[in-house]
Amino acid sequence: MPLCEYVAQGAYNKHVLVNTYSGDIIVQSLPATIIFGLYIEFGRPNSGILNPEIEVIISGKVHLKAAMSFGSEGKGVIVVQSFAINFEKNSVLEVFVSSAGFQKTKAISRTITVGAIPGFVPTA
Repeated sequence: MPLCEYVAQGAYNKHVLVNTYSGDIIVQSLPATIIFGLYIEFGRPNSGILNPEIEVIISGKVHLKAAMSFGSEGKGVIVVQSFAINFEKNSVLEVFVSSAGFQKTKAISRTITVGAIPGFVPTA
């Protein structure tokens, strides 16, 4: 499940994930507002996953919840195109996935910290 800045609808039932995050997130200073998007594929035929839910949790507090109903096929996607989070301090962003009859699972965990951004050269 990738964490990115934006999820766009592409042609022919495809999606475009823009600026995908790899690893923890470093910002120049806090407070900072960061834009995120989520793309989550669920299930396979007859998996039993019918109503998956996701929760985005920031340092222990629920920030966003999303749910989807897949009907009898048990497969599909949840797309959260774009959402902003304001971080006041170093934090942990976690994404949990759950569905009735299945254990709640941590799918993503990223720390947000202040530091030097690799490859970034500040201008005066």
